Amino acid sequence: MTNKEMNISLKAEVEQLKDDNKKLNDLLTIIDAINDIPNLSDICKAVKYIGQTGYAININMRDDIVVEHIEIVKLEIYEKDIWLIGTGTCEFYSLSIIGKTVFFGENAKQQAEKKYKELTAQSGKGE
Repeated sequence: MTNKEMNISLKAEVEQLKDDNKKLNDLLTIIDAINDIPNLSDICKAVKYIGQTGYAININMRDDIVVEHIEIVKLEIYEKDIWLIGTGTCEFYSLSIIGKTVFFGENAKQQAEKKYKELTAQSGKGE
């Protein structure tokens, strides 16, 4: 192989490496974007709450712990966080508090009232 042929071959190889590098960077950008999307199963869980009514333990403007009737009206995604948007003193609810301070289902009110009693007993703000 002559020097000229080697030069042409090396230039072609360099161009191929540049192309591969660009593809790799594009792929890494896509992977980063995918990592910023919340887990699809969490989105599906959140969607099922839209339109549901339930009860939530909230803190009102006088700093009192209250049990409120709420309705989830939509969900919003901010970066990796999924927020259920609803009515009540607190308009933003995360999936992590469902079953802890937000309750849905047949006995949601009873669950919320039970949790309210526990929280007010702990805070010393009894009924």
